[in-house]
Amino acid sequence: MVLLISIISLSLISFLLNILIIKKRSIFQSLYPNHNPTIQKIHSGYVPPLGGVVIFLCSYILIYLVNPKSLFFNFHILIPSLAILIVGVIEDLYGKSPPTLRFLIIFFGSITYCSYTNNLPSLEFFIIGEIINNNNFIKILFFSICITGISNGLNILDGMNGLSGFTCIAILLSILILLSNGSLSGVYFEVYALIIFTIIFLIFNFPFGKIFLGDAGAYWLGWILSIMVIEIYSHSDFNTWGAAIILIYPGMEVITSTIRKIYSKKNPFYPDPDHLHLKLYSLLKGFSENKKKFSYLTTIYLIPIYLNPIFFIYLSQKINFISDFYLFIISGLVYLIFFILVPKNKN
Repeated sequence: MVLLISIISLSLISFLLNILIIKKRSIFQSLYPNHNPTIQKIHSGYVPPLGGVVIFLCSYILIYLVNPKSLFFNFHILIPSLAILIVGVIEDLYGKSPPTLRFLIIFFGSITYCSYTNNLPSLEFFIIGEIINNNNFIKILFFSICITGISNGLNILDGMNGLSGFTCIAILLSILILLSNGSLSGVYFEVYALIIFTIIFLIFNFPFGKIFLGDAGAYWLGWILSIMVIEIYSHSDFNTWGAAIILIYPGMEVITSTIRKIYSKKNPFYPDPDHLHLKLYSLLKGFSENKKKFSYLTTIYLIPIYLNPIFFIYLSQKINFISDFYLFIISGLVYLIFFILVPKNKN
């Protein structure tokens, strides 16, 4: 009964906080008076980027009330989480957090986690996997880079109505499939807490984009979801290609973006308009001025991309003779086919 009251109360608080932030958006806008939209921005006017902060606060409060010993409160997770949130909020409210600083905070937070966690998963990655598995320094560095990449990848998706939120839901549901098919006991409630508050966020974010996760929320959610996936694969005998399937969308965004920018001799830390969702949005919108409509339509068209981890993880758990590696390849090809077929953004 106490648990139910806590969930209902914090859900209501989350709902009201989102409404309050939206109603008082002029206050937040005044803190960032010289705001210059990046080339990735597709919505009109100022939209408060604090939805992720609400998810963070309500999730942590609810998890603490239920389980104060949750892994979320381990110092090597809590301290980096707070650092990522703070540097993100500074950028969201004041625009005074350089991308390289944000990258370094996330990267060193990831190193902190990887250095102090009990164990990291072993990779089934042919010869390269053996090299990584047998060298602790390389292993910590590898996983730190992966976590940092996913964190940045989810931030790339924020700004398209519903895209980052639905991607988070897909990742969380994929985690639940793993938990329901294994002998694992951890992170069940943490997953449910994040699902509850992300759904509440989506009520305001999709379809009309009244609020966004912001750098703080997107970076933190990408980071904590990566940690949760690692924790599961660290304490199970699941093939780690499954982890790559779960996190494939934000991961592929970072990989293709980095390769594209290096090839074009551009700074990989700065945004460009050639991410898959931005190319698709530009193609759908054409010369129309109805930005909101085509923002949420883009998210609908991308359902095969961000929901495919649920299908492939379910398939990998139910049909044992299908290799997770081949499912990962198919999942990656789905993204690449979309990316190649959608023409380059000309705007």
